Amino acid sequence: MPYIDPERRHQIDEHGSKACSPGELNYKITMLAKDYLQRAQGPSYKIINEIIGVLECVKLEFYRRIAAPYENDKQQANGDVYYPLDTSTPQSLDYIVIDKGFWNAEITSPINRELDVQQYGGKKG
Repeated sequence: MPYIDPERRHQIDEHGSKACSPGELNYKITMLAKDYLQRAQGPSYKIINEIIGVLECVKLEFYRRIAAPYENDKQQANGDVYYPLDTSTPQSLDYIVIDKGFWNAEITSPINRELDVQQYGGKKG
């Protein structure tokens, strides 16, 4: 959350201090979004959508460029936990939404999940 100590706010705002905690990082990002909102002279659907869109794109790009390669390295170092899948028993229980309500389906692979959705005309849920 961005609700950090007022002294740290001052150090970040007035002296350009770098974020040293998740709360401080949240505060800096919040202040950027707030500044953009103020320069746009207040909220509107368009401006809110722009800010949320940018934040989502930043998140996705950070995941793609930083988190995914890190996770891949850890997978290589420590071994994969997803594969090989034992397809002799269901791997998970999932629900598929269809017009008649919920259909409880045992899903054994992502391929079966797509086939089930196509066959029953529902949406993954």
